[in-house]
Amino acid sequence: MSLLQSSDTSMPVTFNRRDVWRLISPFFFLGGFSFRFLIQLIWLVTYGRTLESSTFQFSTPDFVYMFIFGMGCMLAASLIPFFNFPFLASPLVFMLIYVWSRNFPTASVSIMGLVSVEAFYVPFAFLGISLISGNDWLSDVLGILAGHLYYTLKVLLPAQGRQSLLETPQFVKNLVFASGIGTVNPREINPTNPGQAGFRAFRGRGQRLAG
Repeated sequence: MSLLQSSDTSMPVTFNRRDVWRLISPFFFLGGFSFRFLIQLIWLVTYGRTLESSTFQFSTPDFVYMFIFGMGCMLAASLIPFFNFPFLASPLVFMLIYVWSRNFPTASVSIMGLVSVEAFYVPFAFLGISLISGNDWLSDVLGILAGHLYYTLKVLLPAQGRQSLLETPQFVKNLVFASGIGTVNPREINPTNPGQAGFRAFRGRGQRLAG
């Protein structure tokens, strides 16, 4: 059953019961312990850490908003019958891989130590492995589509001189700054206490989200 269409987790029931956590919890389950579980956990740490420490090195709010945007896209897509997955952590990992592959398209990646491919093709190579191994490849497709939408709105359109359609909201920047996690440009913050913000701006880089 779909995350949003099932009798227990539909939008109306979710909000009527105030079970808003049901919209978040599906992104924290990668399945039972298995080889696929371990592989996806490795992908999450490896590619997430690389993105955070390079592409999003000086903008943790953008890194956080990438996940928020992807989660929103997947929740909306769950209304479509063939994307009605009860758990969405796996598509989220594939979205992360896709965004990483677009930021490092020429990097060489070894697939199970058997063959090396350019990073640009890595999401599709992993998708092929899912097909061959009989895993739920449609969930991988969902992650790739969400990643492509994010990268198009965030990078490709502005690179063509068009208006950016995916700016990180101010409240996300403020929340990340207030949490003291990662790196936030103090000039992008709209604090309620300017004096306190000036002090916190020099506390250092903080901690990375991915380890």
